[in-house]
Amino acid sequence: MAAAARAAGMAEICVTDHCDVAGWQDFLPTDADRHVPRDVIAACDALEREAPPGIPVRRGIELGEAHLNPLRALEFAAVPGLDFVIGSLHMLRGAGDFFVIRYESEAHCRALVDAYLDQCLEVAKLNFFDVFGHIGYFRRYMSRQGFGTRLDLSRWGDKIETLLTVLIQNGKGIELNTSGVRDGLDFFPDAPVLRLYRALGGEIVTVGSDAHFAENAGQNVADGYALLRTLGFQYVSVFRERKPAFIKL
Repeated sequence: MAAAARAAGMAEICVTDHCDVAGWQDFLPTDADRHVPRDVIAACDALEREAPPGIPVRRGIELGEAHLNPLRALEFAAVPGLDFVIGSLHMLRGAGDFFVIRYESEAHCRALVDAYLDQCLEVAKLNFFDVFGHIGYFRRYMSRQGFGTRLDLSRWGDKIETLLTVLIQNGKGIELNTSGVRDGLDFFPDAPVLRLYRALGGEIVTVGSDAHFAENAGQNVADGYALLRTLGFQYVSVFRERKPAFIKL
């Protein structure tokens, strides 16, 4: 992965393995991921000794569903040695993971987006992460079942503005996630949400390829930078020891 990122022109890489505070689909408290932050740190320590020269390796986690168990989320995020923590939401109370939901209609999808934004706000009010990840990523799974629901500001503008405002007030950023482009969709979040974030005073934006596989490392990251410039952002952020560094676009 590090070699592929270097070949794709990346100046550094941050590993952000999934680290969830609740069991997948049953939402019950779990110790299963307690080892993840320390495992990531140990793996990256070893990786730095073998990685191609000229590509620093940062240590991170993607902290999922922190609102389901805030005390456990705090424990995971507080592990010394982490550079970066993404806060994310994949599962909805009463509905499950977007990956496995059977979508019935556009109305059903819209109801799920309502619930998604409400629970995103719960996560946003916590203080255990650095940026909120892939806002609007549910579109990937809805589109696979033939539904075109997306984060439409004309329908959800108030909720989205509240979410972004809370993040900004808490000193948190957002991730521009490029993985949707690989699926023939768009960035998560897309340009209208990013534009609103900037208009509200948001400045901290990281760009991630959400690669999972080496062949996707760094994919469409340059396109993400180009979009940010188009929207008037002057800097992209990277995190080191849980603090943002601002890099001129």
